[in-house]
Amino acid sequence: MDNNKITNKKEVEPIQTSIDQDVTPIEQEITSTEAPINEATLEKTFAKAEKSFKQMLEEQPKVDILIPENPNNPGEVVPVGINGVIYAIPTGQSFKVPQSIYETWKYSYEKTRAANKRMDDVLMREIIIT
Repeated sequence: MDNNKITNKKEVEPIQTSIDQDVTPIEQEITSTEAPINEATLEKTFAKAEKSFKQMLEEQPKVDILIPENPNNPGEVVPVGINGVIYAIPTGQSFKVPQSIYETWKYSYEKTRAANKRMDDVLMREIIIT
């Protein structure tokens, strides 16, 4: 199935961010003394960890997410990711995503709104020159 395509069930699929390969378990890869740790070894190790994390996300209960549409950029897609597993979520439409993805987006959204409010409050303060 194309990982960038939205299914008829309106579930958002994660974007593929690494090559799915069969590699040795992470603990063996990191503690192996047979081969020095190099970039290729680390890539395989992280790919394995990402693959197992992706499976963990897929096993989580799915919840509805509705990201508000940005009037300045309609049709926008918002990337939400955890540990290298990224979901591209279209704005203005309801989709099912794993609970952790929803919680990550919600936390980010709430913190962004709070920061924007603080900036607006600062800009609206009356400046008194004495």
